[in-house]
Amino acid sequence: MAESLAARAPRGHRTLCLPFEEESHRRVVADPAEFRRVVDAWFREAPELFPAGFRRGYQLKDDRTSAKRGLPIRRVILRDGVAYSVRPSFLLPYMAARAGDVEGPLFLRSFGVPFWALARVFGRDPCTGIG
Repeated sequence: MAESLAARAPRGHRTLCLPFEEESHRRVVADPAEFRRVVDAWFREAPELFPAGFRRGYQLKDDRTSAKRGLPIRRVILRDGVAYSVRPSFLLPYMAARAGDVEGPLFLRSFGVPFWALARVFGRDPCTGIG
């Protein structure tokens, strides 16, 4: 795998998706020392989740609250000046939903169930996702 799994969106937003449990996420994000300890542990255990420049070092940049989910999100900045948001794995990309909330529809979709049928059963508009 030539590229790391750290994603870069076309608009230039960069995200690291780390396997936080939902109940511990708020506690870890609120404590900078604990957050750094957890990120460092994940880097040692699964370096493929991080961009190539991560091993040269990083700093905690800032934190914010997600407008979509109301959850605190922390950002890190690498020595090369590139910043990454650290998204917990229980949220989908772009924080569109919690992974657990879409588990059923995604499972059925893997069997080819059409979007209109998923929308009817799960109560969402197939085009907009609004229910």
